[in-house]
Amino acid sequence: MKHSFLVLCAAALAATACTNDELGNGTLPGGKYPLELTAANLHEAVATPAVTGTRSTVDGNWEDALSVAVQVGGENGPVKEYKVASTSGNGAKLTCSTLTEADTQFWWTSSNESKKVRAWYPYSETVPVDWSVSLTQTEETLKKEDFMMTDGQVTVSLNNPQIAFSHLLAKVEINLIQSEYLRNASKVSVSLPGMYETGTLRDLSSSRPVIVRNNEEKADKEIIPYRLPSANDGCYASYQALIIPDEEQKTRKINVIVDDVIYTLSNMATYNPRFRYTYNITVQEEGLEIASIEQSIDWNATNPGSGGITLKDHYDQATKTYYVYTADGLDAWAEKAKTDLTVSCILMDDIDYNDKEWTAIGDPGNQYAGTFDGGGHTIRNIKINGNAQNNGLFGYIAGGGIVKNLTVKNASMTTSGTKYGIIAAWNDGTIENCVVSSCDITGSSDYVGCISYQNFGRISCCRVDDANVSCGSFGGIVWLNNGRIEASSFQGHIDADGGALVETNSIIGGTIIACWTDATHEEGKTVAGIVRYLDGGSVTACYYGGDMDAGILEGNGDATKVDGSTCPWGLAAGLMNSELGLDFGWHWQTDNEYTPPTLVPNN
Repeated sequence: MKHSFLVLCAAALAATACTNDELGNGTLPGGKYPLELTAANLHEAVATPAVTGTRSTVDGNWEDALSVAVQVGGENGPVKEYKVASTSGNGAKLTCSTLTEADTQFWWTSSNESKKVRAWYPYSETVPVDWSVSLTQTEETLKKEDFMMTDGQVTVSLNNPQIAFSHLLAKVEINLIQSEYLRNASKVSVSLPGMYETGTLRDLSSSRPVIVRNNEEKADKEIIPYRLPSANDGCYASYQALIIPDEEQKTRKINVIVDDVIYTLSNMATYNPRFRYTYNITVQEEGLEIASIEQSIDWNATNPGSGGITLKDHYDQATKTYYVYTADGLDAWAEKAKTDLTVSCILMDDIDYNDKEWTAIGDPGNQYAGTFDGGGHTIRNIKINGNAQNNGLFGYIAGGGIVKNLTVKNASMTTSGTKYGIIAAWNDGTIENCVVSSCDITGSSDYVGCISYQNFGRISCCRVDDANVSCGSFGGIVWLNNGRIEASSFQGHIDADGGALVETNSIIGGTIIACWTDATHEEGKTVAGIVRYLDGGSVTACYYGGDMDAGILEGNGDATKVDGSTCPWGLAAGLMNSELGLDFGWHWQTDNEYTPPTLVPNN
């Protein structure tokens, strides 16, 4: 079913107005019968991806509309500005105040003639080449930026006076359903990230002109929708936004920000021109529930416009990604990953695992090859199974596997076998921007590291805070390094033999760059400030505080003791930053000369 915005073209012509002499052979008196337009006052139609439809202009209200451009006589014909002369329950009468008798293109001169008409809204002297939407949208921008146009040049006559406008933009309507959680919040807002600001008009002469994204522009703009003064019935707040359409399939997002918590609705349908997409979103503290105004919508590439979805721990089949809000959701991802080690996971909130025991994902023959993105969130109170080898959150991370943006806090690991790491036992892939905080490692096992037992891949921008370790042999970041460790740090107390950063840097040749430690060790234990055994590879621009006597016990490398005079922490931070370089993306920053630095992103 096609919903159209209709414009009725009519002469000011009635049976009583014209005598037979005036009509003659169909000729009308010059300058007497102007071309007038009636804009039908249609209500906006809900259009889903499964329905071909359009929206009426300015939500069907012409009273505050801007001017309409009307072109008569083909693409090179004159353009006149039409304005609202009056409104009624059935629509609005549009007239052109600049008409004179000489403007023959805008007068009916014969009851038998036809005219080619093209119109667009809002008025401009020519059809724009590009069209933009405001990043912060208001009631006014919704009126003046909601571009619509006739489908090419339309032939009209007195017997067939109708033309149809189509919207060239998409429109998003967001209703936040009333809830106690929102009522108790101090601040609630909505944003649409990953949008385009400018589009290009295309196929203007065809039966279906469109606005498409500007090929030179990246989808990196954030649109702030207009919040309606009065929310729709049953809603805490209602929002509207105009969107530049994009013909490519891509992940769409809506962010709902409640105080400092960001809830993200992802993987929605492609925004097509002419459609209005309505999302009714219920926000609870643990996540989101969404539905459309008429039906539940599962917004994915294979099944748009039907079904249902709940964003409390859900699986996106199109991207093979779990979006996880709860411990149950984390378990669901882990269960799926046992049979498909490419399934990714994104944490959407902090998770308390309530001291339950965790079984590692991946083993030597089945290594994890997906992406686990902590999203800046924290997993708390998790117990690592210590009854076998190769244990951690991950047993083995494959060469293409990634674990990033994750904090693990108050993790406990009792070791009785060998080869343990809080993040991973064995890393062939990438571990970056991860934090292990307040971990408790006990047992008599050898080959234990807070981040990983053995690293053949890359560990970058990771840190261990407030670790309490008691085991056989230990490395603060990894036990055995065969890969690359950069811009990482360790703080804690060590009751084990080993290295505060690395126990052994392999003869194969591992690289350690711009790292530091600040640790204490139990009396009688042999612990190096950086590396115990530097059998091969290199250590460059690394610094250690605490009570260790040497940075490297066996081997030669650039490991320097930090003290209060010769080499304070401020100097160490500067030297580490010089080694990392300006293109690294992060740098060490100190509050003062005498406290260890923290890693912060470059501006």
